[in-house]
Amino acid sequence: MFYEEELETEVVETESEAKEREKNTHRLRRESFKRDKDKQLEDRFERKKNKSKKSNKSQWFDEEDDY
Repeated sequence: MFYEEELETEVVETESEAKEREKNTHRLRRESFKRDKDKQLEDRFERKKNKSKKSNKSQWFDEEDDY
């Protein structure tokens, strides 16, 4: 009967690896936050643009009604 012993290996992170991982995590969070913020600004701009188009149309119809 063949018995294979399971070896327990513990992954040990060096201090420099831990700092590098933490730095990368923060960088990714900042990039993600910036993308989200840019997307919010883009969406807000689009809504304002669409809103102004609608108000311009309604003004045009209002002016036409005056005649």
